[in-house]
Parts: sequence; C-alpha cells; structure tokens
Amino acid sequence: MTNLVEITSTGLPVTTTLLIAEAAHCAHAIVLGLVRRHIQFLQELGTVWFGVPPGKEASEEFAMLNERHAMYVLSCMRNTAEVDQVRKDLLRRFYEMAGEGQKVAASARVRRDKTKTPAVQVRTGVEQFYLEWREGLLEAPYMSCITTDLYEVYERWCKREGEQAVTQTMFSLVISRKEVKSKERSLGSEKGRARQNQFFVIGDRAPGMNRQEWLGECVAAFRAAAGLVEK
Repeated sequence: MTNLVEITSTGLPVTTTLLIAEAAHCAHAIVLGLVRRHIQFLQELGTVWFGVPPGKEASEEFAMLNERHAMYVLSCMRNTAEVDQVRKDLLRRFYEMAGEGQKVAASARVRRDKTKTPAVQVRTGVEQFYLEWREGLLEAPYMSCITTDLYEVYERWCKREGEQAVTQTMFSLVISRKEVKSKERSLGSEKGRARQNQFFVIGDRAPGMNRQEWLGECVAAFRAAAGLVEK
C-alpha cells in the first residue's frame, strides 16, 4: 500500500490530494476540486498548502492536507468501497504517525534551544537549510540552480545535521515560497545543446548574456562548488 501520510519538518503528519486520488482510484481533479470548493472552511482547520510536483506544469497543482482536512474531503466524496477503505487507511496511518511527528517536533524544539547567535533565529528542517544556504554557510553557493541539484545538497545536509529529510515535493514546495521556481532551458557542457529543467531562479543574468547561457553557467558553477556530478 502507498504510504499515505508523511511527516513535515515541524512534525505535522500530512497527506496530499494526489495520494488520496491514487488510493481511491479517482481523478485527482475531483479531489482537488473539493478542496477548492470548501477551502474557506478547510482553512479554519489549519493551513492548506498548494504546490506543484518537481518537473510538472502549474496545471498539475496539488494540495497538502492535515488529518482533519483529509477526513472532511473524504466525507464529501461518493462513499464507494475504495473511498471507505482510504478513509480507514488514513485514520490508521495518521494515528501511527502521530508518535513519529512528536519526535520530529521535539527535535525541532531542541534545535531552537541550541541557537548560538541571538540575532539569527535558528529554524528547523528545510527552513534552516534555506537560511544557511542564503547566508552562504554551505558549500553550495546561493545562486540559480536546478531544483533537484539543490535537493541533493539538502539530503547531504540532513545526513550531516542528523535531520530527517522530507520528500523532494515537499522540499520544493517550501523553497518555492521563498524563491522563484520555473521551468527553464539552459545550455549544458555540450555546446549549443539546451536542456529543460525546473529551476530556482535567483538574481538576473549579466548584460550581453542570454538567459540560457547564464543559467548554464549557474548550473556548472553550482555543481562544481557543491561537488555534484553532472547528470
């Protein structure tokens, strides 16, 4: 069975409209449509986050839901055998993951207590990684880069810091709220050949350089500094 529930970096168990649709064998548009239709009420039960899977178009947006969100949305769906089974599976998984979420939340509190610089609020998980990246404290430079390259650096950071890595989808969702994320073409090491990837775009190109060239140089510089192998 697909793992229907994940833990955020702050210890909150969540599921997504994509996972619910897959498990219930129904169109994702139906589940996402219910979320949008009832968004005002759902926001009263906690923040509903929206995002786009890495490498996908904006039209493939999904929503991230807590337990109360998920149960309400399922109650609005036609009560088929599949939907009933998803409801039961989600209740079990949210219950099972509650303890794990408490451990992650406790770890987050410990990291906050270990703040060394009063002027800088130490954050947890993806936010702490982003802060260190933005302030130039990591081996990877703060510059435009391919989203999967930055995620690879994040996974390495998690191992070093003893953090539990979130999924790439959740990672991209958090970073895209802080930096521009867009699908771009960049010139690779093979001269004249452009590749398309999802980027976090930071800053702007130098005068006289077209965007593809600039992004290609950013990718090369980022990978060289971070010690990543070209893909």
